[in-house]
Parts: sequence; C-alpha cells; structure tokens
Amino acid sequence: MTFYFGLLALGLAALLGWLKWAYKWDIDFQQFYLWASRNAEILLIGVTFLLSLTLIASAIAYRQTCKMSQEDYYLWLQQRATRTLFPFFTPIHDWLRLHVRLYRWWHTQVYSTTLHVLLFLFFLVLSASSVRTIYSPAPGDPGCTGDEPPITISSNTTWSGNNCYDTITINNNATLTLNGGASVQANSLTLGTGAIPPVNGHITFKYDTLNNLGVSIKILGGVTVNSGSTIKGNGQGYAGGTAGSVNGAGTGGGLGNVGGNSGGGGYGGAGGTVGSATGGATYGSDTAPDVAGSGGGYVSVSGAASNGGAGGAALKIESTGTFTFNGSINADGTVSVPASGIGSGKGGGGSGGSVWMIADTFTGTGTVTANGANGGSNGGGGGGGRIVRRYTSAIGTGLTLSATKGSGGTGGADGTIKNIGPVTTYDVAVPVGGSTTKTAGTSFSLVITAKDSLGATYPTYNGTVTFTSNDTQAIMPSNYTFVAGDNGIKTVSGFTLKTAGTKTITVTEVGNSTVIGTINLTVIAGTATNLTVTGITSTVSAGNAVSPTVTIFDQYGNVATTFTGVVSFSSNDAQATLPANYTFGNPDQGVKVFTNQFVVKTAGTRTLTATATSSSSPGLSSTFQGSHSNFTVVPNTATQIILTNINDSVLAGEKLTPIVTMKDAYGNVATGYTGTVRFTATDTSAVLPGDYTYVANDAGIKTFTNLLEFRTLGSITLTIAEIGGSSGGIISSERSLSTKLTLTVNPGAHSTYSLTTTSPQKVGVGWQETVTPKDAFGNTVTISEKTVITPTASGSVKFYTSNTYLTETSEYVMATQSLTIYLKATAAGTTTITVNDGTRQATSGSIKINPADTATETPPVTGTTEETPPTTAPPVTTPTVSTPQATSQPSTGITRVFETIQETVENNQALVNAANTAAVAVSPVATVVALGPLSTALVTAIIDTFVKGASFLGGFFGVTPTRLRGRRWGIVRNRRSGMPIGGVFIELLDATGEAIDRVLTDRTGHYAFLVDKPGRYWIQVRNPLYERFLSRPLTVNNPADDLINEDITLELIEEKLKSRMMMVGWLFGLMRVLNFIHWPLLIFGSVLAVYIYSIDQTLLKALVVSLYVLLWGTKVLELDYKRPFGVVVDAQTGKPQPSSVVQIVQRSKNEGPASVRSTITDHAGRFLFVIKPGRYHLIAGKEGYEPVEMEIQGDTVNLTIKLKQDKR
Repeated sequence: MTFYFGLLALGLAALLGWLKWAYKWDIDFQQFYLWASRNAEILLIGVTFLLSLTLIASAIAYRQTCKMSQEDYYLWLQQRATRTLFPFFTPIHDWLRLHVRLYRWWHTQVYSTTLHVLLFLFFLVLSASSVRTIYSPAPGDPGCTGDEPPITISSNTTWSGNNCYDTITINNNATLTLNGGASVQANSLTLGTGAIPPVNGHITFKYDTLNNLGVSIKILGGVTVNSGSTIKGNGQGYAGGTAGSVNGAGTGGGLGNVGGNSGGGGYGGAGGTVGSATGGATYGSDTAPDVAGSGGGYVSVSGAASNGGAGGAALKIESTGTFTFNGSINADGTVSVPASGIGSGKGGGGSGGSVWMIADTFTGTGTVTANGANGGSNGGGGGGGRIVRRYTSAIGTGLTLSATKGSGGTGGADGTIKNIGPVTTYDVAVPVGGSTTKTAGTSFSLVITAKDSLGATYPTYNGTVTFTSNDTQAIMPSNYTFVAGDNGIKTVSGFTLKTAGTKTITVTEVGNSTVIGTINLTVIAGTATNLTVTGITSTVSAGNAVSPTVTIFDQYGNVATTFTGVVSFSSNDAQATLPANYTFGNPDQGVKVFTNQFVVKTAGTRTLTATATSSSSPGLSSTFQGSHSNFTVVPNTATQIILTNINDSVLAGEKLTPIVTMKDAYGNVATGYTGTVRFTATDTSAVLPGDYTYVANDAGIKTFTNLLEFRTLGSITLTIAEIGGSSGGIISSERSLSTKLTLTVNPGAHSTYSLTTTSPQKVGVGWQETVTPKDAFGNTVTISEKTVITPTASGSVKFYTSNTYLTETSEYVMATQSLTIYLKATAAGTTTITVNDGTRQATSGSIKINPADTATETPPVTGTTEETPPTTAPPVTTPTVSTPQATSQPSTGITRVFETIQETVENNQALVNAANTAAVAVSPVATVVALGPLSTALVTAIIDTFVKGASFLGGFFGVTPTRLRGRRWGIVRNRRSGMPIGGVFIELLDATGEAIDRVLTDRTGHYAFLVDKPGRYWIQVRNPLYERFLSRPLTVNNPADDLINEDITLELIEEKLKSRMMMVGWLFGLMRVLNFIHWPLLIFGSVLAVYIYSIDQTLLKALVVSLYVLLWGTKVLELDYKRPFGVVVDAQTGKPQPSSVVQIVQRSKNEGPASVRSTITDHAGRFLFVIKPGRYHLIAGKEGYEPVEMEIQGDTVNLTIKLKQDKR
C-alpha cells in the first residue's frame, strides 16, 4: 500500500511542478489551512480508514510471527537479518522484538506503513487545498469567454474576484464597490447618463493589503465617465498607524509617536517629517504603478491619541478605444483622525495611491488625483501618489492630473505623473548577466523592450516585431507579437549568428518601419571543425622544400583564432619529409605557415593532408582534416642509372634486352635526360650495345632489344655509364632489382658434342673415350633427360658396355655432363669415332691402332656382394587401465556444500547480482550491513536447499514442527548434501494406495508413523523441490510394537530451485522502486512540515513535526548501530574471503545435531549469527581451502576465522 501511495504522491508532485512552471500557478498555504479546517471531519474519517486498512493487513501478514515462541523467534530474527526488505538492527528494538510480541508486530510493519500514510495524506491535503488558488487567474486577466451578458447597475453593488460582462452601465447614483484583487472585463463601461439633470454612477475601488492586490478594469472598447460620476479609492490603501501599531502600514508608512510626533506616508513622493518622526520613503514603479499608498503615523499628545491617515488605493483602468472622461478619478490619502472619533486628528497624513490609465485616445475635461493628505498638528503630510496616462493615438488636453503632497512637516514631496505615448523604439539587449560576444553557431536570446516616447517601457504594447541581421548566414526567430503578460518586455530566443566579426541585429515593427531597435554583437569563431592547406604551387620539383600554410576554420568558415589543438601531417608520397606535429597557440590565431618544412620526393600527383585533434574538455576530443590535393611533383636531375630486365643468371648466347632507366636521387625517372651511356663488360667475347644518346621521346628510359649477349661462363661484371656528362665522366651505376653488379653466365642450349681422342691404341686392348655435351660456344652442358647415343667407328673397332669388354653394344645412354664409351680394336690401322643422338653428332680425330703384344691379357674379374638386413621384432606393449579412487565426504558435509554453492552462483551469476543489488537498494540499513554479494533471500534459499535441505514450506516461512524426545524416529535427508530436511510432508499409503496418514518432519528431518492394524504399507513423499519418493512395501505385524520409521533420501530438482530463486530475485528487483520513493518523500515531508509549523505554530503541526523527528531518529540509530560481524580470511594473505560457507551446529549427546544454521559471507568476508548462549560447533569452508571446525560459546560466534589453502 505504501508503494502505491508513494507512486500517487510522486505523480501529484510532478503535476504540480508542471502547473507551476507552465502556467505560473501557485500553492496557497492560507487556502490550505482554510480548506483543512472546513473538511476536518472528512479528513479524519479518511485517515482512520486508511490506517485501519494498514493495521488489518499488518495483522494478517504477521499473524504467524505473533504465534512464535521466543526460541522460534530467534530463528525468525536470523532470517529477517538476511532475508527481509527492512531489517531493524538497533539494540533496543532487538530486545523489544524478542520479548514483547505486540511491539514485534507493530515495529515490523505498522510503524513504517503508518508514517508513510500520514506523509502521503499531508501532501495530498496540501495539494488539494491549493486547487482554488491554482485555478484562479491573476488579477487583470479574468479569463472571460466573450459571450457574457450586459449588466446595468442601479443600486449599490459589491464585486470581488473575476467579473465578465458584455457591457457595464452604472447609473441612478448607484455605487459599484470593487474589493481588492477584483478584475473586471467588458466591451464598454459607462458611468452616468450625461442627461440634464445628470444621473450619475460611481465606482469605489479598494486594495487587498494582505495579498497586495489592487483593482483592474479592462474594457475592450470605449470608456465613458460622465460629468458628476466618480471613481474613488481615497483612503482605501494601507491603513494609518494605530495605538497597537504606531507606524503607518505599507512600504512607505510614516513613523508614529516619536517624541509626540508622527511622519506622513510616502509612495510616489516622500512623506513629511516632523521632529524625529520621519515620513515614509518612495517606492513602486512610476511607469506601471500597481500598489497602494502608505499610511501616516499614529501620535498621542497630552493623552489625545490620533490614528494616522490611510493611503490611497490602486486602480488600473484600460481601454482599447476612446476614454471619454468628464468625471473624476481619485486615489487620495486621508487625514489623521482622532482615536475617539471626536475633533481633528494630529497624526501623519496618508500618501496618494495609484491611477494607471491606458487608452488609444483620451478626451474630456475630467480630473484625476492621487494626492497626499495633510498632516495634523503633530504629523507630516502624506507624499503624492503615482499617475500614469498611456496613450496610443491622442493624449487629449482637457484632463487635469494631480499627485501633490499634503501639507505638514518637512521633506514631503509630490508624487509622479507620467504621460506616455506610443512605442517609438525598441531596446534590444542581452539578458542580465549575458555577454555581447557570441560564438558562431550558438543560439542565444535577446531581451526586446518596447519603449515609448519618454523612453519608458510600454507595458501594454501588443505590436508584432520582425528580426533581421547583416550576417548573411544568420538564423533569426519568427515574428513575435507581444501579449498582455509580456508587459512590454519579451525575451526572445532562437537567434544564431554564424559569421565572425561585428554583426548587427535589427528589430522592426511590422507595418511601421520607423519603430526599430538594434544591437551590435561581436561574433567569434565556433569550435574548430575543418582546415585548409595552402601555399603549395601546382608544380614542385622532387627534393625541393615548400612552405604549406594550415588555416583552422569553424563549420561556418570563420578562422578559429582560439584553436589550440595539435596538427599532424600525412602525404601519399611515402618518401616525403613532413612537418613535425605542431600545437597551435594563441599567437597563431588559427593560422600557421610551416616554412620549408615539407619536401616531396616522389614524382606524380601528390596530396598533403593535415589532421587536427581538438580537445575541448578532458576525455572529449574531435578530429578533422584538410588537404592540398593534386599538385604535381616533377623529377629532379638524373643522379643514378638503373639497369633492369636482366636476370642475375643468364645463358651463354642468350639474346638479352636490357632496360636502362635514368633516375633522380629519389627514384623518380628523369624523363628529361638526354645524355649518352656506354656498356662495358669483363666478358671479352660479349656482344654489347653501342654508345647511346637519350632523346626526348625516351623519357629517361631506353630498351636495348636483343642487343646484349654473353658467351663466357662464370661471373661477369656489366657496367653502364654516362660518358661526356656534366660531371665529366661516369655518374653512377647500380642495379635496382639486386644490389649485385655481377652476372652469372651459364651454358647455353645443347647443340653438339665433344669427343676425346686417345691415340695410339693396341689391337686387343680396350680403351675409353669421353663424350661431352656442349653448347654453341663450347661450354659444357648438363643434360636434364637421358639421351641415347649411337657410336660408330671406322676400321675394326667394337664398342662394349663396360671395362670388362665382354659385352658388345651398339648404343649408350647419356644422363650427365659426360659419357664414357668402351672400345677395342681387332686389327691394326687407323680409325675415327662418331657419336650421334639423332639430332646432334660429333667425330673424333684419327686414332692409330698398333699391333698387339705377344702376351695375353687376362681381363679382370669383378664380383658383387649382397647384404641381408637384420630382422627385429617390434616390442609388444600391453595397455593398462587405471581405475579412479573414490573420494570420501567430510562428516560435516561442508566441502560438498561450498562446492555446490560455488556451482550455483557461477551458473546464476546474473540473478545473484540482481538480487543482491535489489536487496541493498531497498533499505539504507541494508546498504550499511552489506550482506552481499550473495545476500538476502537468494542466499537463504541456496543455503536452506543445499545445506539444511529446507523444504518449500520451511524455506518460505521458516517454521517447522518440534518432535518429541525419547522415541525412535525415521529421518529424511538431502541426497546431495546428506543433511536432514525439515518441514516435509510424508504420506502413509495403505494397500489400496490411499493416504491414511500424513505427518510433517521437524526441523532436524525426523518423523514417524503409528498404525492401528497389521498390513502392508508404503511411504510417499511429494515435494515441489524434490523428486517423488515411494518406499518399498513395509509389513506391520504387531501394530502395538512396530513403528514405521524408514529413513528416506530425496533427490533435489535443480530446475525447481532455480525457479524459486528467480521468483525471489525478481521480487527484490520490483521492491527497488520503493527505495527511490522512500527517501524523497521523507525529506520532502520533513521540510514541508517544518516550514508550515514555522508559519503557524499549532498543536497539530507540532505533532506532525514530532513524528518526523521520531522517524529521523530511528533512521540515525539504524545507520549508526554497528553489528558484531565475524569475518573469514585467508590464513596466509589475510584477505577477506567472500562466498565462504559458515555453519553453526548445536550438538546433542544422544541424537547428533539438533539444529544446523548456515550462511554465506558477503563481499567483505563477513557473516552474522543471532543465537542463544550455549555450546556450539562453528564450521567454515570454501572451495580451494581446508574446512575449519571449532567449538565456541554463543557469545563468541562472531570472530575471525582463518582458512588455509588446500594443497592437495
């Protein structure tokens, strides 16, 4: 309920804020008090009804809490400290909640809700009570619809507030009394008939001194005040001094009863001073008077007391047509009167009031006065008032205006009278505090003031103005028509100048170009957005330095003289020498010449780009660039010769086509080169091109087609040099594709063979000759493919396959650079040998064959040896299978606990973060306690499920039954953690499958069934968080002795747990909204309560303030109270260990653990338990650390636990 009240209050506050700023509506505290008084009974009923709803809701919500025992409440309080939205931690409150059930119920819910309801009602009542004031238009703007009826007033009548009619006629000597703050609007106003004898009409106008409101009459046509008719406000302004308040009322009230004297009231003129009793000072506007005159001072002389005279009232009467005025308007002060009402007064006189007349044309012979009253024998005279007559067409000459001072005392002064003609000019100025220096492109406002012929502001101006400028890029706002609320002054926005320099904005009245106003403004460049690069000629020789100029501009083309960014350079000439990065300073004024800092070296069409980085504030920067594009770089004088189109390795006899390029020092082709070059080589047999003189058409490049040939194998040096150049010889020579000047000449194509000739030989004696492949120049060639060689010989010579000379052959196969052939002659003589491969052949010289010796030659016998590789068998390996060893679970189960917690946290990290953020945001106390990152309901849900094995019922309500001691009990455990599960319903089924009994496990997971007859039974467990369990058949033979107490193990359904966790997490997310409403309402309500009490001290308002003081006190206690946290740290480093699991176990001698409570440390390693005094076992652990178990007393539970890292 508090949440919805907060939303409604927030929406109402937004609505009131919008009404305030959009329509200038105001909240009236006075009206609030009046409204609250009139509706006190209704308010009391409403408050009672709302509070009763909250009490009933609280009682229902916490009925379970109220039924708890003190022991159970310890557990409930522990859950509240980690789970609830509003944990209360102050010591006194903890004690009261533990011992007083009524306080427990009140403080946990009703306390907070009640204060929020009271705050909302207070705010709602304040807002509703102000509707009347909010909806009421301001004086002078009655909000008429235009279809009102006419009215004739023939008897005395009084009007207040807003009054709208078609026409108003006052006659029959009737008087219309207009109370202060009244507004009148009509199409015409007529006072009297003008008949003979005349029948007059009168108006009396008063002044509301409480709210400082005069009377406004707005006529959308003509006004006629006939002779004898009057409009009077004499003495209807601020009251004179009295015995209870001796000084005259109003800003210019005269001092009263000073040394038996009193001063006169002041307004348009100062009041008279008598002795030490000074007269009132002047105040108000002399061109738009709208306030009343002040009263004179009170005096008591010789026991005769006199009250001061009252000031005149304030009237504004406006006509859009002709104001025909033959009667009188009076706003005079009144004289002092004796307090007894008898005789003449002796005090100060009241000052004249205000008469503000506006019309197109004034005519008639009437009289207008705002005179100060005369002072008494011991009082100063009242100062004159203020009269303004503003006209558009004609002022008239018959009217008599008077604002004189009253007699008495010294220093008194006449008031002011202003006759203001139509608007003749406009005053154009920057808003207060503004500057006449504007940044290009930035929108700004100007204040346009319509001025009349006297140079005064024309408050009723309704003309239309247009705006122009001599800035051709300027953006001017649309024409503007002045309205009544402007009062002749309008701040017009939407002006934007874009061109730097002194610029003029002119304001001109539409339809009347003679009414103008101007203002000169200095426009400075805006933020730098682009730049230009200039100063580079269209053609530049490579290597020549140039001086580029960088100019920074804003987006409107103005030089950004205040630019202080960094400019860097880049070019599409990779060899160029660029200017260094430069930081602009104030002396640069946005322009920088980089003298001889740019050197281009690569011929072609080139671009220089400048990139500027402008930083307007830390962390913010913008980058822009500009370029000088398409200037041409031409080559410089040739300084090097580049030889190309020749490989490092060539073939002998290969026709080569060298390309000789002349380049300058930067690698550009010297297209204008016309010198002569010469080829030389270390190969004396080489064929070289002749000397060549370049011509213009060569453009620095000459191709010598098939004019170069090398014939000698090996390393050859080739030189190309200029001859007869300006340098007197060779310039230089180098290769472009390699750093070598040496060529390797390889053999040419296979064209013939060479054949050795070994002579003489002997008959019958074998010998060998060598066949070598050759190119055309006699260089040995390597054959890449096998070639069949057919040998022939003249005479009696035979060819053999080997040097055994046993097998004859008619051909050989050549596969290398040489071939050995084996020959033997059978007869003496001469022979020549010829070899032929079908394409090429060669013939040896003549070989002489001598007769054989007598000895017989025995050919050598050669044999072959074969090796048998050894055989080894590969080794045989037998694969082995390892069996993992089972691990044991610690008796406490904490190792599995924190592993499971860690897994759950990692798998649901987004939910954990959301729940933690929500919980911390809900309450300022939760922020101090900071039980995150696994805090609040999410932590409890995980711990209950995995550690304690809590059921759905126990997890949400924290309540489980208590079992009786001394009986044999079955137990229900969580299969994953091995821990008992409390609060689980177990059903006993008979042979038909129907449930005949149902029990609930206690908080340690124990249960038992008693049956009244033998038979077969089954146990069934159905729980939302666990898989269904159905036991084996259980046979009961003796019901008196047999007790069904089967131990049960349940398997957790993790999807159910995650669903539950999600539900709790999103609930906390929704409750975050409450935190955003809680503190703003508390602060706003406190300030508002104190402010209202300061205005009017009543018992009710004091009670409201006291309630807020009480609330702030509880908040301070909550924030200041420090809870005794324990902390888990790393034993080696001392660093806190978040997400550690901490259990506290109270052991029993007979039945093991009676209760296990668990929690998880927050981001600072902190944990907290609220327990009764006694002996406990504290167990702590975290994944990667060895668990720690220690025995403690209840009052030492919150201590420092050091965990050692698990080295296993």
